[in-house]
Amino acid sequence: MAVDSTLRAEDFGDRIREALPAYLHQVESVEVLSEAPDEELSPAARGRLGLRVGQKNVLMRVVLRDPLRTLTRAEANTVCALVYRAIHQGVLGEEEGKATKQAT
Repeated sequence: MAVDSTLRAEDFGDRIREALPAYLHQVESVEVLSEAPDEELSPAARGRLGLRVGQKNVLMRVVLRDPLRTLTRAEANTVCALVYRAIHQGVLGEEEGKATKQAT
């Protein structure tokens, strides 16, 4: 995901809590696996991510688990799309925009 270079791991959790109050019981954990500033990425990678100057790419692991039942694939995809929309700050590509709109 493309995010402002000043954001920290704690900020991602805050954004998720603010944007997904109805789904928080299904988000078990959020972990930043790696970060790369825009200047370390190729032009092609920056374009795919919608990364702008002054942003960084963040690879995250989001573990979803409902405490009472198994989530369907559609439910998990909806929560993932909402997490992406809450955190991603780059330019949305055509496909990402469609997926995000379908999830809401």
